[in-house]
Amino acid sequence: MFGIVETAARPDRTRRGVEQIDVGGMRFARVLVPLGSRTPEWLTRRRLTAAAKQLRRWGVTRVVYPENFSYAKLFERWGIRPAEALSMYRELAPELVSRAMEEKGLSSASAVIAVAGDRLSAELTKAVTALCLRNRYVQLDVPSGGDELGRSLRRSLGVPLVVTATRERLEQADVLVLFSECPTLSRKNGVVLPLYDEEHLPPLPTLKLPDGIAEQMPSGCSRIQMLAALWETGALRADMVS
Repeated sequence: MFGIVETAARPDRTRRGVEQIDVGGMRFARVLVPLGSRTPEWLTRRRLTAAAKQLRRWGVTRVVYPENFSYAKLFERWGIRPAEALSMYRELAPELVSRAMEEKGLSSASAVIAVAGDRLSAELTKAVTALCLRNRYVQLDVPSGGDELGRSLRRSLGVPLVVTATRERLEQADVLVLFSECPTLSRKNGVVLPLYDEEHLPPLPTLKLPDGIAEQMPSGCSRIQMLAALWETGALRADMVS
C-alpha cells in the first residue's frame, strides 16, 4: 500500500493518526506530522519515527513525501521507501524529448536524437520506436541488438534508425537520452536526459493530467512522487497525459 506523509506547523487537530484518502481513484494512507521551523531536531525525528510506525501498521511500504523532504532514510529503517519515478520517466521519454526540443527551438525534421544504453531493454526499444516515428534523425548506441531493431523498424514501419557506437556522433547529437550512465560521454549536448537512476532524473515538465487528479493531490506533496505512485499502480498511464 502507498502512503502520504504530510507536515504542517499548525495541523488540523481533528486529524489524528492515519486516514485514507483517494487520489485519481487510488487509495492512500495519509499521516499528518506536526512540524514547524522551530521544531527541535530530536522532536522532529521522534514524530517522524512515530509516523513511520503508524504507516507500517497499515501495511505501507511505499510513500509520497513532501517536496524537499530530508528524512527519507529514517523511514527506510522501517521498510518504507519513496515512490520511484524511473519507469514513468522512461515510458514518457518521447514526450520529454519533444518538450525539450520545443524549449530549444529544435525541429523534428532536422534535430538529431541519440539514445544510449547498456542493453536493449523493452523500455529502451519502446522509446526508440516512438522517437523514430516522431523524428527524422535518431541514433542508437547499445552493445547488441541495435542492428536487428534498425532492420525491424525499417521493415515494419518504414522509419530509419542509425546504429552507432561512435562517441563523436553521440557527442554531436542535439538531444542525448541516457538509459545508462555512459561516463565516457561529456554530455555537452544541447539537451541531455539522464534516465538511468532516481537521483539524476531531470525536472518533470508540466503535464496535463486527467480531470480531478491535480485537485486531489495534497498540498505540499512531491508532485513527481505522487505521479510515480499513480503510474506504478496503473491509475495513470502515458495515454492519459499530454
